[in-house]
Amino acid sequence: MQLLQFRSRIEDDPLSAKLYSGVRPGYWRPKDFWEIPIWAAQMEALMWPDCHFRILDPRSVPCKLGQTEKERPICMSVLDCNKHLVKSLVRFNPQIMFLLGGYIDPNYFMDDDNVCWFNSMEEFATTHMKSYDGALDYGAFVGKHCIPRLTLSTGCLHVCSFCSVPKKLEERSPAYIMRDIDAMADLRFRLVYINDKTFGQAKNYPLLATANELLKRQDDNFLGFIIQTTPLRAAKPGFAKFLAEAGVKYVELGIESYNDPILRAMHKPSSEKKCDEAALALRMEGISLVPNIMVGLPGETPATYARTLKWLQDNQEECSHINLYNLAIYHGTPLATQLVPQWKEDQDENVIQKSWSGERYHEEAYWGFVGCGLQMLSH
Repeated sequence: MQLLQFRSRIEDDPLSAKLYSGVRPGYWRPKDFWEIPIWAAQMEALMWPDCHFRILDPRSVPCKLGQTEKERPICMSVLDCNKHLVKSLVRFNPQIMFLLGGYIDPNYFMDDDNVCWFNSMEEFATTHMKSYDGALDYGAFVGKHCIPRLTLSTGCLHVCSFCSVPKKLEERSPAYIMRDIDAMADLRFRLVYINDKTFGQAKNYPLLATANELLKRQDDNFLGFIIQTTPLRAAKPGFAKFLAEAGVKYVELGIESYNDPILRAMHKPSSEKKCDEAALALRMEGISLVPNIMVGLPGETPATYARTLKWLQDNQEECSHINLYNLAIYHGTPLATQLVPQWKEDQDENVIQKSWSGERYHEEAYWGFVGCGLQMLSH
């Protein structure tokens, strides 16, 4: 069985290029993609030893796959931003069976006879008469410099209009979490990214302190965790103190836009006041702030972008860097009913200009944020 992953477009982003150049200890990434693909590690564990992982340059698509690949089915994870590439592979290789899953509408492949779609890894395992428990096998990635992901819970209870994360929150058992830590032993890392969409929502979040102890015992060079959460959660009394004691070094904070009307329209569990309170709470505990900023949200104007940029500049001493995204319309999100995608780029967060954003000020704002982020990374 072939596990096929597209090489990431990692050379086009000046912020990430600077971040991963060594200016922040532990920010490591593999050569060909942003992070170890979890789905591939899950497949390795499920189907071992009958798996072979390979990387394909998206610039070579469409293409005929070689004779070796014809002997085995190909598994891929499909996203809105790469589904057209997968479609090309499927159409150019009708002799190969493609076993696909992901976060798109599976009807996209309904006319392709050589596609078998699976709605979950559990469904795939059942079809292949395997028992699935979410185990990971990083055998294809031994020795890779990276930031591995550790999942304490899946899903999110918030209803942000642009987000496609399932709204059912499920906690993982301590045994599975510790097993995942053991599986990381052959990787090379100094930081671990906590994969929870909104860290602190699930009741098992105190397990982070135990995970920190285990990882330090595994490698005394371990630096700590990166988490993602909301200003509402980070501003809660005592939460930032817990994070510091549990080994959190960086908090990616869902700012998106420092404008209350836009946050309300997107159903963000946040406000300008909570952004300020969260930034202060993290600063008091010595935790580096990483604001998540989004370009292209409905209602943004030059004035609202300027307001967000000023907030970033006012707080840049506490910020490590910026995570900058372009709004992408994902299948099944509330925003997909308001801004119906017209171009394939509408579903790609790497592309600034979208079918609905005719004004150039979105692009101007993007590069303004890039300049601010590069300045942060120079300190």
